Amino acid sequence: LMKRLQSITSLLFALTGLSVALLVSVFSLSAKDAYDTREDASRLVTDIAALQNMLKAEELALITQGRVDVVTEAHGPASAKSLTEIAQLRQDIRARLDVALKAHENDQAVAVRKVVDSYAKLEIAWNKALASLNSSDWKLRASLSYNGMVARKNFAAALKARADLLAGNLDGDAVITEMMKIKNIAIKMREDTGTGRRAVVEMIAAAKEPTAAQLAQVAEIDGRINAPWAVIMTDVNLPVVSPALRSVI
Repeated sequence: LMKRLQSITSLLFALTGLSVALLVSVFSLSAKDAYDTREDASRLVTDIAALQNMLKAEELALITQGRVDVVTEAHGPASAKSLTEIAQLRQDIRARLDVALKAHENDQAVAVRKVVDSYAKLEIAWNKALASLNSSDWKLRASLSYNGMVARKNFAAALKARADLLAGNLDGDAVITEMMKIKNIAIKMREDTGTGRRAVVEMIAAAKEPTAAQLAQVAEIDGRINAPWAVIMTDVNLPVVSPALRSVI
């Protein structure tokens, strides 16, 4: 299980790297087309930076939720190190959001507000979960952990809605369209990978042999990850995908 957890963690970082690489490639192509229009090129730079920071904020939120789950559901006090790491992760998320949201706070006010509101609710959920660490009411602690998971998914949905708006600003030629498609698949894979990581963490924390239902859950998640990856591996051979980008994938 520990090897699987390490593998899942590595996959999360790899998928984030792939998403960022695709965004940079999209920017390079779009900026080339907008070379003669400095204002458009500048806007593209801003959009890509915002997208990159949103991806990172979502990844950090996923990691933070996992850390909060571990300390909330564990039988025993949380270590000072764990609490410090959680606090640092939350600080990093806020810093990423500040950069991602500032550029378009006026022209995309509704989408920005949804991201801000959803993250505020996620912070509240985390605060409540961490405040319950001294409680012996395990059902309450498990419930608060679940509430955090729901709030994190809502935060991810709000980020995706805003990312879709930004992506709409990019030129829609065949190359960029294909790369944005692969990026979206990678983001969905990260979501399923995060769910798988949580399931494995729970099995490790239980310190006993996994049940048939737990193993079936992990197998189902594996399928949800492998199927879209097969789509990416098929699309990567299309003529519109450059050799350099193909090597990154």
